[in-house]
Amino acid sequence: PSPFVNCDECLLFPKVWQPGRCGRFCEKSRFARIFGQVGTLNIYPGEKSAVIHDWDLGGSRMLDFEFRLDSLETFYYPIELRFDALSPVTGEILASYTTREGELVDLPLPGTQARVKRLDLENMQLEFDILRGGRILGDYVSGKGDRAFGSAASLPLLLRGTDYRDPRIRQLQSKVSILDAGQLVSTGVIEMNSPLSYKGVTIYLTALDADPQGRSYAGFQFSEDPWEPLVWLGCLIMVIGLFIAFVLPYRVLGVLAGNEGTALLPLEGYPGQGGRVALEQLVRNWEIG
Repeated sequence: PSPFVNCDECLLFPKVWQPGRCGRFCEKSRFARIFGQVGTLNIYPGEKSAVIHDWDLGGSRMLDFEFRLDSLETFYYPIELRFDALSPVTGEILASYTTREGELVDLPLPGTQARVKRLDLENMQLEFDILRGGRILGDYVSGKGDRAFGSAASLPLLLRGTDYRDPRIRQLQSKVSILDAGQLVSTGVIEMNSPLSYKGVTIYLTALDADPQGRSYAGFQFSEDPWEPLVWLGCLIMVIGLFIAFVLPYRVLGVLAGNEGTALLPLEGYPGQGGRVALEQLVRNWEIG
Protein backbone atom coordinates (compact mmCIF):
# COMPACT_ATOMS: atom_id res chain seq x y z
CA PRO A 1 0.00 0.00 0.00
CA SER A 2 1.03 3.59 -0.52
CA PRO A 3 3.05 5.01 2.39
CA PHE A 4 1.09 8.25 2.10
CA VAL A 5 -2.49 7.01 2.47
CA ASN A 6 -2.76 6.84 6.26
CA CYS A 7 0.01 9.28 7.10
CA ASP A 8 -0.84 12.31 9.25
CA GLU A 9 1.98 14.32 7.72
CA CYS A 10 1.83 13.68 3.99
CA LEU A 11 4.36 15.14 1.60
CA LEU A 12 2.04 17.53 -0.20
CA PHE A 13 0.14 18.92 2.76
CA PRO A 14 2.21 19.43 5.94
CA LYS A 15 0.45 19.12 9.29
CA VAL A 16 -0.44 22.76 9.94
CA TRP A 17 -4.09 22.17 10.85
CA GLN A 18 -6.09 21.43 13.97
CA PRO A 19 -9.04 19.00 13.97
CA GLY A 20 -12.30 20.91 13.73
CA ARG A 21 -15.01 20.48 16.35
CA CYS A 22 -17.67 20.25 13.69
CA GLY A 23 -15.83 17.36 12.04
CA ARG A 24 -15.62 15.37 15.27
CA PHE A 25 -19.23 16.16 16.19
CA CYS A 26 -20.43 15.08 12.78
CA GLU A 27 -18.50 11.83 12.98
CA LYS A 28 -19.96 10.94 16.35
CA SER A 29 -23.49 11.91 15.42
CA ARG A 30 -23.27 10.33 11.96
CA PHE A 31 -24.29 13.55 10.24
CA ALA A 32 -20.99 14.23 8.49
CA ARG A 33 -22.42 13.92 5.02
CA ILE A 34 -25.13 16.45 5.75
CA PHE A 35 -22.50 19.16 6.23
CA GLY A 36 -20.08 17.95 3.53
CA GLN A 37 -16.64 16.39 3.75
CA VAL A 38 -13.18 17.02 2.28
CA GLY A 39 -10.30 14.56 2.21
CA THR A 40 -7.01 14.06 0.40
CA LEU A 41 -5.05 11.14 -0.95
CA ASN A 42 -1.49 10.82 -2.25
CA ILE A 43 -1.09 7.77 -4.45
CA TYR A 44 1.38 6.18 -6.87
CA PRO A 45 0.40 5.14 -10.42
CA GLY A 46 -0.89 1.59 -10.50
CA GLU A 47 -2.12 1.64 -6.91
CA LYS A 48 -5.63 1.81 -5.51
CA SER A 49 -7.13 2.89 -2.19
CA ALA A 50 -10.47 3.30 -0.46
CA VAL A 51 -8.93 5.30 2.40
CA ILE A 52 -8.41 9.07 2.40
CA HIS A 53 -7.23 11.54 5.01
CA ASP A 54 -10.11 13.65 6.36
CA TRP A 55 -8.79 17.05 7.46
CA ASP A 56 -11.78 17.84 9.67
CA LEU A 57 -11.69 14.53 11.49
CA GLY A 58 -7.92 14.52 11.69
CA GLY A 59 -7.61 10.92 10.57
CA SER A 60 -8.40 8.32 7.95
CA ARG A 61 -11.86 7.83 6.48
CA MET A 62 -13.22 5.11 4.21
CA LEU A 63 -14.78 5.85 0.85
CA ASP A 64 -17.76 3.95 -0.53
CA PHE A 65 -15.58 2.88 -3.47
CA GLU A 66 -11.96 2.22 -4.43
CA PHE A 67 -9.95 4.79 -6.33
CA ARG A 68 -7.17 3.63 -8.66
CA LEU A 69 -4.57 5.81 -10.36
CA ASP A 70 -3.77 4.19 -13.70
CA SER A 71 -1.27 6.69 -15.12
CA LEU A 72 0.15 10.19 -14.84
CA GLU A 73 1.29 12.47 -17.62
CA THR A 74 2.60 16.02 -17.76
CA PHE A 75 2.04 18.12 -20.87
CA TYR A 76 4.31 21.06 -21.61
CA TYR A 77 4.16 23.99 -23.95
CA PRO A 78 6.51 23.45 -26.95
CA ILE A 79 10.03 23.45 -25.52
CA GLU A 80 12.78 25.44 -27.18
CA LEU A 81 15.92 23.33 -27.48
CA ARG A 82 19.25 22.89 -29.23
CA PHE A 83 20.82 19.85 -30.83
CA ASP A 84 23.80 19.00 -33.03
CA ALA A 85 24.20 16.77 -36.07
CA LEU A 86 27.52 14.93 -35.89
CA SER A 87 29.55 12.65 -38.11
CA PRO A 88 29.31 9.09 -36.72
CA VAL A 89 32.91 8.47 -37.81
CA THR A 90 34.85 11.51 -36.61
CA GLY A 91 32.37 13.01 -34.13
CA GLU A 92 32.69 16.34 -35.94
CA ILE A 93 29.75 18.72 -35.53
CA LEU A 94 28.27 19.16 -39.00
CA ALA A 95 25.42 21.49 -38.03
CA SER A 96 23.82 23.00 -34.91
CA TYR A 97 20.15 23.83 -34.53
CA THR A 98 17.93 25.91 -32.28
CA THR A 99 14.32 24.81 -32.65
CA ARG A 100 11.31 23.70 -30.68
CA GLU A 101 9.04 20.68 -30.50
CA GLY A 102 7.02 20.18 -33.66
CA GLU A 103 9.29 22.18 -36.00
CA LEU A 104 11.18 20.89 -39.04
CA VAL A 105 14.88 21.51 -39.68
CA ASP A 106 17.05 20.62 -42.67
CA LEU A 107 19.74 18.08 -41.90
CA PRO A 108 23.16 18.20 -43.62
CA LEU A 109 21.98 15.52 -46.04
CA PRO A 110 20.30 16.23 -49.40
CA GLY A 111 16.49 16.36 -49.04
CA THR A 112 16.54 15.08 -45.44
CA GLN A 113 14.79 16.77 -42.54
CA ALA A 114 14.23 16.14 -38.85
CA ARG A 115 11.23 17.07 -36.73
CA VAL A 116 11.50 17.10 -32.96
CA LYS A 117 8.50 15.10 -31.77
CA ARG A 118 9.13 15.25 -28.06
CA LEU A 119 11.66 15.99 -25.38
CA ASP A 120 11.33 13.23 -22.79
CA LEU A 121 12.42 15.02 -19.62
CA GLU A 122 12.11 11.96 -17.41
CA ASN A 123 14.58 9.92 -19.49
CA MET A 124 16.42 12.92 -20.98
CA GLN A 125 15.86 11.77 -24.54
CA LEU A 126 15.03 13.57 -27.77
CA GLU A 127 12.57 11.87 -30.12
CA PHE A 128 12.71 12.78 -33.83
CA ASP A 129 10.83 12.03 -37.02
CA ILE A 130 13.28 11.68 -39.93
CA LEU A 131 11.81 12.73 -43.27
CA ARG A 132 13.03 12.63 -46.85
CA GLY A 133 11.05 14.23 -49.63
CA GLY A 134 8.20 14.88 -47.19
CA ARG A 135 7.91 11.18 -46.35
CA ILE A 136 8.67 9.86 -42.87
CA LEU A 137 11.53 7.38 -42.96
CA GLY A 138 11.38 6.41 -39.32
CA ASP A 139 11.93 7.46 -35.73
CA TYR A 140 15.20 8.49 -34.16
CA VAL A 141 15.78 8.64 -30.42
CA SER A 142 18.78 10.51 -29.06
CA GLY A 143 19.84 10.27 -25.45
CA LYS A 144 20.83 7.29 -23.36
CA GLY A 145 22.31 5.30 -26.20
CA ASP A 146 21.38 6.61 -29.65
CA ARG A 147 19.06 4.32 -31.50
CA ALA A 148 16.96 4.50 -34.63
CA PHE A 149 14.08 2.52 -36.05
CA GLY A 150 12.80 1.66 -39.50
CA SER A 151 14.69 2.91 -42.54
CA ALA A 152 16.03 5.81 -40.46
CA ALA A 153 18.45 3.27 -38.99
CA SER A 154 20.65 3.88 -42.02
CA LEU A 155 20.87 7.61 -41.28
CA PRO A 156 24.59 8.48 -41.55
CA LEU A 157 24.35 11.05 -38.75
CA LEU A 158 24.28 11.25 -35.00
CA LEU A 159 21.79 13.66 -33.43
CA ARG A 160 22.67 14.85 -29.94
CA GLY A 161 20.68 17.23 -27.74
CA THR A 162 22.80 19.93 -26.13
CA ASP A 163 20.50 22.33 -24.29
CA TYR A 164 16.88 23.28 -23.64
CA ARG A 165 14.91 26.01 -21.93
CA ASP A 166 13.07 25.31 -18.71
CA PRO A 167 9.71 23.87 -19.79
CA ARG A 168 6.40 25.45 -18.80
CA ILE A 169 3.71 23.01 -17.73
CA ARG A 170 0.55 23.27 -19.81
CA GLN A 171 -1.52 20.56 -18.14
CA LEU A 172 -1.32 17.69 -15.65
CA GLN A 173 -3.38 14.66 -16.56
CA SER A 174 -4.22 11.50 -14.67
CA LYS A 175 -6.12 8.49 -15.92
CA VAL A 176 -8.11 6.89 -13.12
CA SER A 177 -10.55 4.07 -12.45
CA ILE A 178 -13.37 3.66 -9.94
CA LEU A 179 -14.03 0.23 -8.47
CA ASP A 180 -17.20 -0.56 -6.53
CA ALA A 181 -17.47 -3.87 -4.70
CA GLY A 182 -14.35 -4.98 -6.53
CA GLN A 183 -15.86 -4.30 -9.96
CA LEU A 184 -14.68 -1.65 -12.41
CA VAL A 185 -17.59 0.78 -12.75
CA SER A 186 -16.01 3.89 -14.24
CA THR A 187 -12.87 5.22 -15.88
CA GLY A 188 -11.96 8.78 -16.69
CA VAL A 189 -9.36 11.49 -17.01
CA ILE A 190 -8.82 14.06 -14.26
CA GLU A 191 -6.97 17.26 -15.10
CA MET A 192 -6.38 20.49 -13.26
CA ASN A 193 -9.78 22.25 -13.02
CA SER A 194 -11.43 19.24 -14.67
CA PRO A 195 -12.59 16.88 -11.89
CA LEU A 196 -14.39 13.55 -11.94
CA SER A 197 -17.55 12.82 -9.92
CA TYR A 198 -18.91 9.55 -8.58
CA LYS A 199 -21.63 8.93 -5.99
CA GLY A 200 -21.75 12.60 -5.05
CA VAL A 201 -17.98 12.79 -4.49
CA THR A 202 -16.03 15.18 -6.71
CA ILE A 203 -12.38 14.22 -7.22
CA TYR A 204 -9.83 16.92 -8.06
CA LEU A 205 -6.22 16.54 -9.14
CA THR A 206 -4.31 18.93 -6.88
CA ALA A 207 -0.60 18.13 -7.24
CA LEU A 208 2.06 16.03 -8.92
CA ASP A 209 5.40 15.39 -7.23
CA ALA A 210 8.10 12.77 -6.62
CA ASP A 211 9.29 11.08 -3.44
CA PRO A 212 12.96 11.09 -2.37
CA GLN A 213 13.55 7.99 -4.50
CA GLY A 214 12.32 9.85 -7.59
CA ARG A 215 9.07 7.93 -7.92
CA SER A 216 6.20 10.12 -9.12
CA TYR A 217 2.91 10.32 -7.26
CA ALA A 218 -0.19 12.51 -7.42
CA GLY A 219 -2.33 14.27 -4.84
CA PHE A 220 -6.12 14.22 -5.08
CA GLN A 221 -8.86 15.99 -3.16
CA PHE A 222 -12.19 14.27 -2.50
CA SER A 223 -14.99 16.75 -1.91
CA GLU A 224 -18.55 15.87 -0.91
CA ASP A 225 -20.80 18.93 -0.77
CA PRO A 226 -24.56 18.16 -0.70
CA TRP A 227 -25.35 21.89 -0.53
CA GLU A 228 -23.67 22.75 -3.83
CA PRO A 229 -26.96 22.81 -5.83
CA LEU A 230 -28.35 25.39 -3.38
CA VAL A 231 -25.23 27.53 -3.84
CA TRP A 232 -25.70 27.52 -7.60
CA LEU A 233 -29.41 28.28 -7.14
CA GLY A 234 -28.50 31.30 -5.02
CA CYS A 235 -26.06 32.48 -7.71
CA LEU A 236 -28.79 32.12 -10.33
CA ILE A 237 -31.25 34.12 -8.24
CA MET A 238 -28.63 36.85 -7.75
CA VAL A 239 -27.94 37.05 -11.51
CA ILE A 240 -31.66 37.28 -12.24
CA GLY A 241 -32.00 40.04 -9.64
CA LEU A 242 -29.12 42.00 -11.18
CA PHE A 243 -30.65 41.58 -14.63
CA ILE A 244 -34.01 42.89 -13.42
CA ALA A 245 -32.33 45.79 -11.62
CA PHE A 246 -30.51 46.94 -14.75
CA VAL A 247 -33.20 46.19 -17.34
CA LEU A 248 -36.40 47.23 -15.56
CA PRO A 249 -36.54 50.92 -14.56
CA TYR A 250 -36.71 51.64 -10.85
CA ARG A 251 -39.27 54.36 -10.16
CA VAL A 252 -40.78 55.74 -6.97
CA LEU A 253 -43.81 58.06 -6.76
CA GLY A 254 -45.25 59.91 -3.83
CA VAL A 255 -48.94 60.81 -3.52
CA LEU A 256 -49.75 64.23 -2.09
CA ALA A 257 -53.25 64.78 -0.76
CA GLY A 258 -54.55 68.34 -0.28
CA ASN A 259 -57.67 70.46 -0.28
CA GLU A 260 -57.49 70.76 -4.04
CA GLY A 261 -57.12 67.03 -4.59
CA THR A 262 -54.21 64.66 -4.94
CA ALA A 263 -51.04 64.94 -6.94
CA LEU A 264 -48.21 62.61 -7.92
CA LEU A 265 -44.70 63.55 -6.82
CA PRO A 266 -41.75 61.83 -8.59
CA LEU A 267 -39.21 60.71 -6.01
CA GLU A 268 -36.92 58.40 -8.00
CA GLY A 269 -36.50 57.13 -11.55
CA TYR A 270 -37.84 60.01 -13.68
CA PRO A 271 -34.71 61.88 -14.88
CA GLY A 272 -34.55 64.29 -17.82
CA GLN A 273 -37.03 64.88 -20.60
CA GLY A 274 -37.84 61.19 -20.95
CA GLY A 275 -38.75 61.02 -17.27
CA ARG A 276 -41.07 64.01 -17.53
CA VAL A 277 -42.84 62.50 -20.54
CA ALA A 278 -43.30 59.18 -18.72
CA LEU A 279 -44.63 60.97 -15.65
CA GLU A 280 -47.13 63.02 -17.70
CA GLN A 281 -48.37 59.85 -19.39
CA LEU A 282 -48.78 58.20 -15.99
CA VAL A 283 -50.72 61.19 -14.67
CA ARG A 284 -53.05 61.13 -17.69
CA ASN A 285 -53.69 57.42 -17.26
CA TRP A 286 -54.35 57.97 -13.58
CA GLU A 287 -56.81 60.77 -14.23
CA ILE A 288 -58.63 58.71 -16.83
CA GLY A 289 -58.77 55.80 -14.43
